[in-house]
Amino acid sequence: MESEYTDLWKIDQPGMLRLKDIEEFKEYLSSGRWAEDFDFRTQDGQDEMLDLIESLFDLCDTADQVLTKKLYQRMSGIAQGQSDTPMPE
Repeated sequence: MESEYTDLWKIDQPGMLRLKDIEEFKEYLSSGRWAEDFDFRTQDGQDEMLDLIESLFDLCDTADQVLTKKLYQRMSGIAQGQSDTPMPE
């Protein structure tokens, strides 16, 4: 039986980040356009841009915690001779 969450990565969910958006924002940062835009913003605009970056750092910390927990669970299962991959028939 498949989990109800199986298709989360296959369809657009409201509020779900898309890889394309993340890649575009990464390019925006690395190209220098973010820094240029920052210099031309008002203080409120700069604060908003910094808040976005801070939120991204928080997101990365949360993702790290979730993935670390999941990996430890997986490693624990493997260490006990268990696996979450089905055995071939």
